[in-house]
Amino acid sequence: MRKLSTDSNAQVHIIEMLTLFWLFFMSAMFVINIHVPDSNSEIIDASLSMAGRDALDLAASEPALDRENHTSKLSELLSIGNLNSACEFVKEGLPSTYEANCWIAQNSGAIEISEFSGTPVGNSVTSYIIVQDSGDLWSIALDVWSQGGGA
Repeated sequence: MRKLSTDSNAQVHIIEMLTLFWLFFMSAMFVINIHVPDSNSEIIDASLSMAGRDALDLAASEPALDRENHTSKLSELLSIGNLNSACEFVKEGLPSTYEANCWIAQNSGAIEISEFSGTPVGNSVTSYIIVQDSGDLWSIALDVWSQGGGA
């Protein structure tokens, strides 16, 4: 009669293999259950960017009341120091479903918020324009986001 082996190495290998299989299976289940959110649509970012840029370009192309001293209505408002009115004028060019915060800097000064409309929910895109008038250089940034609604 043969005696059964009392070698415990085989039992240890079986336990190791079961443990490795369990770890692999649980890791796979963890990876499968991870929810990775979809990236923001590039189309939405492009439409926000275009809306901001269009509003800035529209404001910069409106003729000034004093055409002899100013290049546009926007630069005229900036030159007389009416920054809030300049921002409101720019924001009038945005579609009704978009909202924006307006930032303005003069020459080499720091850019500061001039017209605060709120904090965006979701992503926002910033559009810029530089306007030169009466020896001053104005940087205007429009932080645009979608507020929803519309047709």
